[in-house]
Amino acid sequence: MPGNVQIRRIAFSCVVLLGAFLTFSSCSERKPLITGPDIESLIIEKLSSPRLVSDTLPIEGRILFGICRSPSLITVVMRTEKSYPCINWSIENSLFNFGHHIRIELKGISLPNICFTAVGPASASRQLSLTKGTYTLQFVHKKKSDFYRLIATDSTIRINPIRSIFTAPELGVRCNFP
Repeated sequence: MPGNVQIRRIAFSCVVLLGAFLTFSSCSERKPLITGPDIESLIIEKLSSPRLVSDTLPIEGRILFGICRSPSLITVVMRTEKSYPCINWSIENSLFNFGHHIRIELKGISLPNICFTAVGPASASRQLSLTKGTYTLQFVHKKKSDFYRLIATDSTIRINPIRSIFTAPELGVRCNFP
């Protein structure tokens, strides 16, 4: 029994130390890992203030995109060229499909209520309904538009730039399908 009492004391001490560590480590101030001249104070404000709905930041830099194809899905995958301090930030967007014209409107970087702290790009993906044929892919942000020609066959999808200002096709896109 004396050994059993020592084990309990050691376990109790470990619990007390762990509790103290968690209490004091959670008091540290959150600072972004990546800063920029215009959005540093906005990021700090967004991360430190409680929110009930998502907020957005302006898009800075280019949006890189690629097309992923599985046997049953065709998906456009997008990511920012710029890295952000929370890996779960996403590109807020809307998809409109008018026959052989696909329009993706980019609205901003969406900040969810919880930050998964890891440096990385904001990202988004959209499923496309494509059959064989030629399509126009349009990205819209504010008053700018980028255009691409998508050529879909049974086995491939080619992307040919028509006009590109703030987007760029990315080779070797990682496609994660369930």
